Amino acid sequence: MTRRLLNTAGLSAIAVIALALLNVPALAQTACPYGAQQGGAMCLPDAPAAPGPEAAPAAPRWRTTWGAIAYDNETGSTGTATGQRSEKRATQAAIQKCEGLGGRACQLLLAYHNQCVVIADPFHNGQAAAGGQSINQSAATITQATSIALSSCSEKNGGLQCRIVYSACSAPVLEN
Repeated sequence: MTRRLLNTAGLSAIAVIALALLNVPALAQTACPYGAQQGGAMCLPDAPAAPGPEAAPAAPRWRTTWGAIAYDNETGSTGTATGQRSEKRATQAAIQKCEGLGGRACQLLLAYHNQCVVIADPFHNGQAAAGGQSINQSAATITQATSIALSSCSEKNGGLQCRIVYSACSAPVLEN
């Protein structure tokens, strides 16, 4: 009878332990490749749902833009470009515009980035001065470029009055 009690007590203890194990939360294995049964050896445990830092969005950044001026000495054709992604693109665009305006031997005069540019020409009696020297000037602002170009143009052209005949900026662009 003692033996029977021990067997019954042993079986009861095993049953209690088995029931306790059934109530323990198990890690689910539902990350399975197609066709594999959940909980199988090919499955991975699910990632814990613990809160973690979320990936921060990429910070915006400033993209440089380029501008250029091309000129043909024979025809006087001038081509300009602004807002281009590279110096090469700005140069090509300015030369193409110069050629489109009749230039046959257009060459780059000035390439600039994230700045403003002006062209100042000398005038005499309200007309463009024949044989005068134009000045191309870049600076942080049109106002700064204008001030420098007008002074330099007048000085290089024997004190003639000069006018700004072109101005533009190629400003940086904020990208996300």
